[in-house]
Amino acid sequence: MKVFSTLTTILMCAVSANASLELSINDGEPFSGGVVDIGLGFGQGFTINIWSDSYQPYNAYIGISKYEDLQGTLSLVTITPNAGSPPWSVVTWDTQDYSGFQFTADGSLGPITPGVHFIFDFVYDQYLGWKTSINLLDNDATTVIAGIDVYDIPEPTSLLFLTFGIPILLKKIKI
Repeated sequence: MKVFSTLTTILMCAVSANASLELSINDGEPFSGGVVDIGLGFGQGFTINIWSDSYQPYNAYIGISKYEDLQGTLSLVTITPNAGSPPWSVVTWDTQDYSGFQFTADGSLGPITPGVHFIFDFVYDQYLGWKTSINLLDNDATTVIAGIDVYDIPEPTSLLFLTFGIPILLKKIKI
């Protein structure tokens, strides 16, 4: 069962001189800044909304860093009518550094309007470590303009074992 975190944050960020984007988490309230920290337990996740306050076309990238241990699944939920009419696009994007999506809002056949354009889900479902980063990158994927650092929160049973079980084991081993 997918459980979503309740963090409410929006990161303001500029993708090009013509378009301004916002990255929001779970339809949160506005927040200016670069990186937000989120703690998740295994199987939990959150929704990422890509907003624009502009009528201008744009191209941007969202991806999970391959340099971190904790991994999860980033998936496209929907493209809203605010992104204009096709030829908007969302395609998978995989480089040495990131795995994610390239997305484009194109108003050539229908107008782009301010609001939510693309909706993604992130689910922490691959237990490989304690941290990962999800980054929103500019139109040529060279500059991180906003990010989300996701940290593992161990389940309560693991915390109890670490808190009480290890000292008991060490006492029995007499280290």
